[in-house]
Amino acid sequence: MDKKVAWSFSALSVFRTCRKKFYHLKIARDVKDGDSEAAAEGKLVHDCMFKRVIKGTALPLGLKPHEKTAAAYADRIKACDDAQGEIKLCLNDRLEPVEWFAKDAWVRAVVDLLMLKGTTAILVDWKTGKRKDNFEQLKLSAALLSRYMPEIEKFVLVFEWLRDKERSSITITKDEMKGVWLELLPQVMEIEEAKKTTDFPATPSGLCGWCPVTSCPHWFDKDDR
Repeated sequence: MDKKVAWSFSALSVFRTCRKKFYHLKIARDVKDGDSEAAAEGKLVHDCMFKRVIKGTALPLGLKPHEKTAAAYADRIKACDDAQGEIKLCLNDRLEPVEWFAKDAWVRAVVDLLMLKGTTAILVDWKTGKRKDNFEQLKLSAALLSRYMPEIEKFVLVFEWLRDKERSSITITKDEMKGVWLELLPQVMEIEEAKKTTDFPATPSGLCGWCPVTSCPHWFDKDDR
């Protein structure tokens, strides 16, 4: 039996946007998605916020506008039972926790900041782009975390919109995790079906100039525009 494709929220997003790109990145693995300037900036911000909040390392000069937010979380974790950053979570297809690169790794998620207090878990995601209150990503992270920590009853999901200095959040319970899986698994099944039928058509869009699949007939050189 063919090995199932390991997925994540970002992988699902690529599949929804363009199946051909997904195929080359995740199935054939004959291209790599190069870092855009925005992606590189996002990685830097995430790394620096982790070091500031968890380790107390000062933010670099260019990120000082985020100091108030970082300092607030650094103070807040003092009242928590535990707090960790950049948590990597991975399950196999039996929803059992496994190592990140395990042979049977099936779904992965990374939590930027996790704060635990009693039976409540607070999952924080640092966002550097435009505000989009789609909590599907954090719901998936909570669903994975629930398999690691079945004692958690309540999950507070928080987006910190660093550019706009805004925050959005929702709360879900352990009992709602079944619904999270029921929402996402049909999409995962679409990936498996596409793999069986090799149905990975291209979906042209304004993003084609940034796509690493330069062999696609819809690709164009963004610098020529």
